[in-house]
Order: sequence, then C-alpha cells, then structure tokens
Amino acid sequence: MLFYTIFLVAMFTAIVLIPPLTYVYKKFNLVDIPTPRKVHTVPVPRVGGIAIVIATVIPVIGWIQFDLPIVGMLAGVGILFVLGIIDDAKNLSYKTKFLVQIASIVLIFATGYIHINSSYFVTNDLLPDILVLVVYFLFILGVTNAINLADGLDGLAGGEALLSFSIIGLLAYEINNLSIVLIVLAIIGSVFGFLRFNTYPAKIFMGDTGSLFLGFVLGVLSVALTYGSDNAYAKTLPLLLVGLPIFDTIMVMIIRIYHKQSPFNADRNHLHHKLLDHGYKHYQSVLIIYLIQSVYILTAYFMRYDTELNVILAFLVISSLTFLVGVAHKQPVAKSNHNKNESVFSNLKKYVANSEDKIFSLLTLLLLVYVFTSISNIHNGGLDILALLAVITILAVIGLIFYVRKPCTWLERIAIHVMIVLSIYFATQKIDSSLMNQFHLGLLLICIGLIAILFITGGSKQFVGSPLDFLLIATAIVIPNLPRSPVSDPNLSILVIKLIILFYCIEYVLFNIKHNWWAVRSTLALCACVPIFMNFL
Repeated sequence: MLFYTIFLVAMFTAIVLIPPLTYVYKKFNLVDIPTPRKVHTVPVPRVGGIAIVIATVIPVIGWIQFDLPIVGMLAGVGILFVLGIIDDAKNLSYKTKFLVQIASIVLIFATGYIHINSSYFVTNDLLPDILVLVVYFLFILGVTNAINLADGLDGLAGGEALLSFSIIGLLAYEINNLSIVLIVLAIIGSVFGFLRFNTYPAKIFMGDTGSLFLGFVLGVLSVALTYGSDNAYAKTLPLLLVGLPIFDTIMVMIIRIYHKQSPFNADRNHLHHKLLDHGYKHYQSVLIIYLIQSVYILTAYFMRYDTELNVILAFLVISSLTFLVGVAHKQPVAKSNHNKNESVFSNLKKYVANSEDKIFSLLTLLLLVYVFTSISNIHNGGLDILALLAVITILAVIGLIFYVRKPCTWLERIAIHVMIVLSIYFATQKIDSSLMNQFHLGLLLICIGLIAILFITGGSKQFVGSPLDFLLIATAIVIPNLPRSPVSDPNLSILVIKLIILFYCIEYVLFNIKHNWWAVRSTLALCACVPIFMNFL
C-alpha cells in the first residue's frame, strides 16, 4: 500500500500544482520563446519542472527515513532546483550551470550517498579510488546534462527518464533497496502527472528546472544501484539504464567538434531533429525514441548479471543501430495502396463522426454501470477511505451550489479520477465476485473497442492517441510480465489496464460533455455517498 500511496501522492500533487503555476509564469519570466531550432511556434510556460520537483520531494520527505546520504541528495536537488528556476528565467551560461552542478555532485560523494570505498572496483583492487571517483563524477555530470539536452520535443525528456526510472525501480526492488524504490516511485508519479500536460501539443514545458533534476537523480541512482560489491549487477549497467540520452549527447558533441564548433553550442543534430527532418511527425518521432529507449532499458534488465564488457558491447551495438535510424530516410508509401487505404479510412472516420453522440452516450452509460456496481454492498471501508469519500462528496456539493452551470474545475476532475480508482478498489473487495468480475470484464471489452475506434480515427478532437499512451500501457503490461520479474503479478497488470481504460472513458466524457454539468456533480456526490452509507448499515 505504501508504494501505491507514494506514487499517487506524487502524481496528484504534480497535477494539482501545474494549473496555478501556469498563471504566474509571466510574472517571473518562466517562458520558452520560440527560436529557429525549436519545434514549438508559440511561447510556452516553463513551470513543469517546479511541479515535478515539489511533487517528488513531498512524499520523499514524508515516507523515507532520513540519514546523512538522503540529506545530501535532497540538498543537491535543492541547489539544482534553484539553479533551474534562475536559468529558466534568465538563461545562464553553461559555465555557471556546470559549476553549480559540480557542487551538487560533490554533496553526493561528501555525504556518502555514493561511497567510493564501497565500490566494487575499489574493494577488489581493480582500479584506484581516485579514478573510480572521477569516472562516476563525470558520468553523473554527463547524464545531468544529457537529459537537459534531450528535452527537445513534447514529452520526450520526461518519457525517456520515466522509462529509465521504471527499470531502476524494478532492479532496486529486486535487491530490496527500499530507499531507491520509494524515490523512483515518487519521480514516476510526478512525471506521469506532468506528462498529462506535456504530451503533444504541450501546454507546459519542464524547463531546465525539471530536466536538470531528472538527469541528476537518474545519474545518481543508476550509479548507486550498481556500484557496490554487495550486489551482482554489472557495474557498467548504468550505460544501458540511461541509454539513448548518453548516446545522443555523445553523437551530437562529436558532430559539433568535427565541424569545429563548440560542443556546447545548440544546433539541430539531435536524433529527434533528424527524425523530424526525415519527414516523421512530432508524435511519431517521440514514439520512435520511446521504442529505442525501451530497447536500451530492457537490454539492461536481461543483461543485469552479465559481464561489464558485454554490457558495454551491447550499448555500442544498440547505439550503432540507433545511428542508422537517425540517418535513414522515411520511405514513401506506395500511392495506389495509400489512396485505397485512405478511402476506407475516410469512410470509417465519417461513420464515427456521425455516431459521436451515440459513442458518448454509450461510454457514459458503461462508466456509470461499472462504478455503481463496484460501490454497492461495501461494508469494510477504512477511516482513510471514508474520509476521502467525504472530501469528494463535499467538493461535489460545493460545485452544485456555486458552479452548477459551469464545467468541472481541475480539483473536481481530480476527485472524479480518484473515484474511479476507488471504484476499482471496491470491486476487488467483494467477497463473492466471480460473476461480477465477468460482468465488469464485458463492460471493459466494449470500452476497449470504442476507445480503439476513437484512437484510430481521432473521432474526438480532444481524444487522440499519444506517446503517453504507449508509456502507460507498456509500463503496465511489460514490467510485471518480464521473466523473473520481482513484481511478477498478472493481477497488477490487469488492475493498471482497468485504470487506464476507465481513465480514458472519463476523459472522453468530460471533454465532450457540453451541458448538464449538474448531472456530473450529482453523480459524483452519489457515488461517494453510497459507500459511506453502506459502511454504516
């Protein structure tokens, strides 16, 4: 339960913080202005990183046991947090940023979060301690800036980092490193909350505040997970755990040096720029990079007990193939087949457009049936659950009184999503629920079919498949089903997939409802009140 709590607290904290931050960005000049090398064409707030850091630190402070290394980590994060905000407002020089980053990394070693004398290479007299210190120091510094440089498309840096953190958390769980697991869960939750606003077309950017934080913590945790002699993980595994950002940064700097330019000058030689130049769309480029990053991290998982040399060779092989992807041009589709397929697709889109109201009504009905059948006959709700339901009821009632004709506020939307999570929780608490499970499965299968049609056709302007969907589904399905996975639990995959399906249903309903907001609030209040009432019967 602790793991779920930390993840949800971080995610909802990020979601709650971002809307108000978007109202104050102009006052502090936290805005990303378009330039010729950038993809976006309008100014975008750079406040997402502030929400990511705060949403991560709150559950870390609340649930992780404090010691000197943790204090050192938090101090390093705090220094970079201040640096990021100033850089987002004033665009500091790379020399200034390097100096502050170095100070943060020094804290990591000085407070013992990474203790060089405990390194596998030092304890086995394979390398001198000063050399190991320099290598780890430069690695963390490089990764900190690699994530920063990768932040070039909507959802790109956050998605790449999220994939890396997912595997780091899995491996930390395997060796019972609870501290790293909890930190990773907080980061994953905050990044998921941020990506809700950063997926193309992005409403906000994370800025240097977010990218420096993610890069710094990713570099530190990937080393802290593997460097010691107390586990059998390959000591070069961080190369694969970080993956694509390392290769992309090295490749770009080599190109700049080859052309006799400063390696720190911005240009359009990153992989995402190459993909765009080759004709791939924005979301296609992001998805391709997610897939490549997935290859890196899955290779890290399968080779975690391999030799250090084999891990380096695997990194070089994947990087070589990635380089070929970057130079390969997109092949045009054959015209005759394209026209034929386009005709079929156009007819399907036209049919979906004409049936939009029916799909809306059906999804709304399915959602209501699922929730009401889940919350019925609940008699064992804990005080924390009852308190949460009471808060949801109060929010709905306040909305009915003061905002009866207006769309749901962002706080009410969060309450609706929490109610969906609770409905799935209540469904799992039923004693004799085999028949109900089959009924719910049937409802979800119909929802899957409707959602698939909407994804394929883009039936709703506000409901289109995105790379974020890939992250959600891949994380939910792949990680629990990896061979010898420490969290090998098919029920976990099923639970997360249910959540994803129901979240998409509610998003579709909320985006497309035009009137009768009183009905939404009344239904929310009723759904929250029923379990409270049933609990006291």
